[in-house]
This record gives sequence, C-alpha cells and structure tokens, in this order.
Amino acid sequence: MEKVVLDTSVVVKWFVEEEGSEKAVDFLENYRQGKLKILAPEIIGLELANALFFGAGLRGKVLQEALAAFYNLGIALIPLDETLVREASKYSEKFKIATYDALFIVLAEKEKCALITADKKHHQKSFSRRIKYL
Repeated sequence: MEKVVLDTSVVVKWFVEEEGSEKAVDFLENYRQGKLKILAPEIIGLELANALFFGAGLRGKVLQEALAAFYNLGIALIPLDETLVREASKYSEKFKIATYDALFIVLAEKEKCALITADKKHHQKSFSRRIKYL
C-alpha cells in the first residue's frame, strides 16, 4: 500500500472549500478505501486547530466537530521523539523554516514517502526530493 505524509495545508482542505480541496479530498477517499496510508506528525492536530480557527474562522461546535472528525479518521499520527525533533531542528537551521514545518519533511524522509503539501513557502522542493505539491 502506498503511503504519504500530508501536511496541514492539505488536511485543512478536507474541512474548508478552497483551491485544491478536490485534490485533497481525493487523498482522503483513497485512504478511506484502503488504497493509501496517511501519516503525519502528531502536531498536525494543533496546526489543524489553529488553521481552522484563525485561517478559516471556524468556531464553537463547528470547530469541535471538524477536529473530532479528523481524529476519528484514525490517520497514523507519529509521536514526537528526540530523533525526529533533532533532525527537524537541523532542517530548520539549514532552510530557515520553523521546526514544526521541518517535522513533516523529516517524517517523509524517514518513511521514504512523499510529503504532499499546498504550502510552497514553507515546503520548497529544494528542501527535499520527497516534497510534492497538491
């Protein structure tokens, strides 16, 4: 089974209609059909909550339902450990990006799979050959 790391810029499109939402939902459907394994560092929950609240303006019950729906999917959320954080800090220093953005790249490198992103600013292809744009 193919596996991918999805970053928050893709996952948010499952809950908010915006450019690229159709492609993002395709990943979700392939996951639900058992054709794809989706991985993400566990911090994606925090990033998603922030993106839905600050970026999309979701509030109250709607926000809580979106977060519950995300966690109920059972996506493989990878716990942080010293190795991941230290590797991410190296990428952060080298590419001048936030460590939490670098975590997604490091996870894709570790798992030898693609990192799918809609965020061209924080995940430039020059950072890793694993980065693919939505």
